[in-house]
Amino acid sequence: MMDATTPNYRYVVTADRTYLPLLERELTELLGRAATTKHQWVEFEGSLTDGYQAVLCSRIASRVILVLSESEVENQEELYQESMRFPWE
Repeated sequence: MMDATTPNYRYVVTADRTYLPLLERELTELLGRAATTKHQWVEFEGSLTDGYQAVLCSRIASRVILVLSESEVENQEELYQESMRFPWE
């Protein structure tokens, strides 16, 4: 199991798009590290503790999503195969 303070998780945080600049600033101040706006969400990297802090303390965020894995798929079968490769235990 990974240490909860080790910064190696990626988070995607959503909010109404008109509030994204405020959300970016809030997360940067709250976590003490850079958060960046991408498309229609804000991203940051941090520990599990940082993720919990974003969930509990953000007044602007709608959702805080921990990114477990990333891959490109072209159809439903490939998505299923990728999900089966993930170590869920």
